[in-house]
Amino acid sequence: MDENQKVPDTQEIQPQPEGTDPSTPEPVDEIDLNILFPDAEKDLNALFPDEESRLLLKKITKNKKDLHTLNERFQYENEEQDTDDSASPQ
Repeated sequence: MDENQKVPDTQEIQPQPEGTDPSTPEPVDEIDLNILFPDAEKDLNALFPDEESRLLLKKITKNKKDLHTLNERFQYENEEQDTDDSASPQ
């Protein structure tokens, strides 16, 4: 391969839908933090006006819920395994 030849990035290979600019991010619905955190005493939308902070808080909330779900599944599987082990003869 010649030094002047450039291997295309995967982004350059993938076709873009017509009428979209690949350099601009996709529009994201506005995140209402007051809905995500109903117990908050202050207006969280006013405290976090930028979209990056709101998106980060939304992702943290989702990750927390996912971890809680995984934890419940692991506890359920451990309980099943304990009951199976105690029921089997030795």
